[in-house]
Amino acid sequence: MGGDDVRVAIVGAGPVGLVLALALKEYVGIKAELYEKVACFHDDVGAGMGMYPNGLRVIRDLDLQVFGNLQKNGRPYGLRRWERHDGTEVAVADETALFAKTETPQDEQTDLQSLGIRRWRLQKVLYDAVLDAGINVHFGK
Repeated sequence: MGGDDVRVAIVGAGPVGLVLALALKEYVGIKAELYEKVACFHDDVGAGMGMYPNGLRVIRDLDLQVFGNLQKNGRPYGLRRWERHDGTEVAVADETALFAKTETPQDEQTDLQSLGIRRWRLQKVLYDAVLDAGINVHFGK
């Protein structure tokens, strides 16, 4: 089955929709069309988010250049801290412990270090990759 045999519409050009479009093209040969409700993307919109080894592995295995761009736009972190609204610490997690629970070879650990990234930066990296792959995104739909 090739890309000419199947037509796929993806509703939503958030991070998941963008990754899905890239994966369909790379692994199945289907060039999907993305439909996004907003009129356009904006910088500095949205909160920060964490990307963890399993999610980073998906991006790395899909496209090394996109993976490198994510690393350039995010910040690796080794600790995650939970606090109450008054700043009182509730718990701390050692992110490097995530590697101990996976079968990741030692030399890949720095590649798959947990990453903090602003949502708009993640979306921009993925959106640029989608455009580079010749995938259409229809805004305001």
